[in-house]
Amino acid sequence: MPDESWRDQAACRKADPEWFFPNRGDYHTIHKALAVCRSCPVVKQCALCAWNRRGSLEGYGSVWGGLYLTGRVDMDGMLETMTLNEADAKQRIQKRRKL
Repeated sequence: MPDESWRDQAACRKADPEWFFPNRGDYHTIHKALAVCRSCPVVKQCALCAWNRRGSLEGYGSVWGGLYLTGRVDMDGMLETMTLNEADAKQRIQKRRKL
């Protein structure tokens, strides 16, 4: 079983859990959850956890790692970008936009 001790540092531990499992189309709640993620020191670990659990997440339509997961997320590309330094990530994003 992977180490998930990072969860102890997650900003969402102090937020309403329902924000992270919103009703479909409840964008106000989704944005509240994403705001919590923006201040989270372990957002990358959370995104990686979501990627590792893809297909088995109990929360289709949930917020994990700063993303609203609806099944249409290119998580492989997202995680690749997250592991790069900021300059390299911006360069790759610009290249993809030109394609």
